[in-house]
Amino acid sequence: SREAWEYFMTAIAESEEGMRELRRLNLLDTNVETVGGGVATALGSGKVPSLQSIFPSYFHLDERGVRSLCDAIREGKFPSKLGGIGFRLLCEDGPPIDLDPLLVSIAESEGGLPSCVTSLNLSGGRVGVGSLALLAASRGDSLRGKLSSLESLSLSGCQIDDARLQRLAEVFRAHECGALGGLGLHQNCISAAGLSTFLDTLQPESLPNVYCLGLEGQRVQGGEGGQEQEESLDCFLRTLLKEPSRTRKLPSVTLIGSDIIWK
Repeated sequence: SREAWEYFMTAIAESEEGMRELRRLNLLDTNVETVGGGVATALGSGKVPSLQSIFPSYFHLDERGVRSLCDAIREGKFPSKLGGIGFRLLCEDGPPIDLDPLLVSIAESEGGLPSCVTSLNLSGGRVGVGSLALLAASRGDSLRGKLSSLESLSLSGCQIDDARLQRLAEVFRAHECGALGGLGLHQNCISAAGLSTFLDTLQPESLPNVYCLGLEGQRVQGGEGGQEQEESLDCFLRTLLKEPSRTRKLPSVTLIGSDIIWK
């Protein structure tokens, strides 16, 4: 049961000796993926320092799980050789989950997001301008940015408007994301002007390997309908393909609907 796995992960984190020789943890065909917060607590406790793989490798986070992940990031004791894992926000009925504490914990942690965390699907959460600005202004290990391990990031449906998008560009400018391949920004409130500013803020080395930028389903800010907004964005993207000053930051761009695909 979910409660049993929460207990198991907490027991690992609170044990005196831990499981220091454990290298592989196979929990397939269980529902351990539902207790992402507990998994983060165990992995970030420093009690499984030799762990190299865990299966499954993708875990769900509810509001409490997000808080647990924040605490684990601040601890900074994730296994150094652990292969890529991911977390997905579990959105249920009710207000959107506040993602500001997660961004703040990454900003305040010396090492930033643990190197083993390669995927974050935060779709449906809520992101504030202040937390993005704090992350953009933070400094840590000079050898790597605080998001350098990310291969996939989704902020779809996170109430991102033009102001937040500019702050997000500042984050990528401060913390280069060389491993990032996919960036999901679907179903937000992004205008053509906002996307233009986003691109102008980036440096060529900010997102050098992104091959897919999801932009479908943008909504008119303060309104219900999104058709006019999407048509404006489509027009801008088609114009973008003809502007070397911007496309040099996004090499080999191909337009498919309101998504940009990098090859």
